[in-house]
Amino acid sequence: MKKNRSFKKLIPWLLIILWMAVIYRFSAEEGTVSGGRSKNIAKAVQQTVKLLPDSLKSGRQGVNTIEFVIRKSGHVLEYFVLSLLILTAIARNKKYKKLAYILAFLIPMIYAILDEYHQTFIPWRDGKLSDVFIDGAGVVLGIFTYTIVVHIRRNRNKRDRQVM
Repeated sequence: MKKNRSFKKLIPWLLIILWMAVIYRFSAEEGTVSGGRSKNIAKAVQQTVKLLPDSLKSGRQGVNTIEFVIRKSGHVLEYFVLSLLILTAIARNKKYKKLAYILAFLIPMIYAILDEYHQTFIPWRDGKLSDVFIDGAGVVLGIFTYTIVVHIRRNRNKRDRQVM
């Protein structure tokens, strides 16, 4: 029984490591591979999404714009998830609740900096400070989302206790 509880405590940390490996894997792809995938997704979006503005519905410029949005959204999503995973793992222990917010910001930001540095060694890729800021937007969005969800749950629990 105690082993099962210990394993459950490890799961959030294993998810963090797994997610960091996913981010690393995407960053380790050569620029031509990564760019090709993004371009294919952009073309599919261009062909299937009917609500796009006319300027994006056809042509190379439309594909390039959609590809840019997809790539940068990927940055935001990767670090949004990472910050949520870190917050969830640390904040479970009430002693470290305030520290959780600091670490949920610092760990992903340090990882984003290292990730961009790592990309300078990958063919056809380069590390960009602007991408670190975009990653940071994902981190802040993740922390904000977590805070809102916790606040809503806390208010719901208070309200439920008052009804009883």
